[in-house]
Amino acid sequence: MRSKQRTSTGENQNIFGSPLLDTWTSPKNPTHPVECIKCNQIIQSGGVTYRNEPWHRECFCCSNCNTCLAGQRFTSRDEKPYCADCFGELFAKRCTSCTKPITGIGGTRFISFEDRNWHNECFICAMCRNSLVGKGFITDESDILCPDCAKQKLM
Repeated sequence: MRSKQRTSTGENQNIFGSPLLDTWTSPKNPTHPVECIKCNQIIQSGGVTYRNEPWHRECFCCSNCNTCLAGQRFTSRDEKPYCADCFGELFAKRCTSCTKPITGIGGTRFISFEDRNWHNECFICAMCRNSLVGKGFITDESDILCPDCAKQKLM
């Protein structure tokens, strides 16, 4: 764990006469300032730790869109951090109906059948548009149908 300590030029001293410190230093070597893993510059303040590595807050960004991730929801893939939006666009399953990513953010539930996936709200009969969540359904090529509509269509 890195300790956040501050260094000083000597003019800012606290009431005990010790210098006020401004730079992150390594707990293994307190005289050695910590460098950001991305830009290799010394972290003066506002650093974050990701995968046990130090980063400037402004250097800790989404690997795809460069949005700052400090204080934001993010995830990773292949050791690279991604914002939730980019991760969904790049790696998530796609809803068969609306083609938007199925991310699971916010407890989103989804249905999977064979090689197809749907958001719960998109899992509806192609004819009557009623929800099929928790109900029986019949597939007709790329469509999913409730039993009543399937009976009408096939007769």
